[in-house]
Amino acid sequence: MPPKVMFTREEIIAAALDAVREGGVSGLTARSLAAKLGCSPKPVFGLFKSMDEVQSGVLIAANALYEKRMEEELSAGRFPPYKCTGMAYIRFAREEKELFKLLFMRDRKSEDQRERGQEDKLVEII
Repeated sequence: MPPKVMFTREEIIAAALDAVREGGVSGLTARSLAAKLGCSPKPVFGLFKSMDEVQSGVLIAANALYEKRMEEELSAGRFPPYKCTGMAYIRFAREEKELFKLLFMRDRKSEDQRERGQEDKLVEII
């Protein structure tokens, strides 16, 4: 009989987001994630193939959070739409410093164009 699943993928991604918020992208390791979850790294790798897959999930979740903040700003109606996007961008940078760095200040030279397109499609689904 397979072992009982301790965490869902969503719970692991949420803990990984917290790890990035606290220690930046470099602070997201299997050990730091396991410490956040209060377990060994084994349950993480029972649901994810590698840390790259976890990091990809964090990137998608961070982008979804940014999009949600953008929609909230637009629906508030305090500014014209063109200004709302700028204000949401600035607010996100101020409130979510490490997630902002992850989304907008990472080196993208090594990223494959196809991977970026897949991330965009996944964010649309979320």
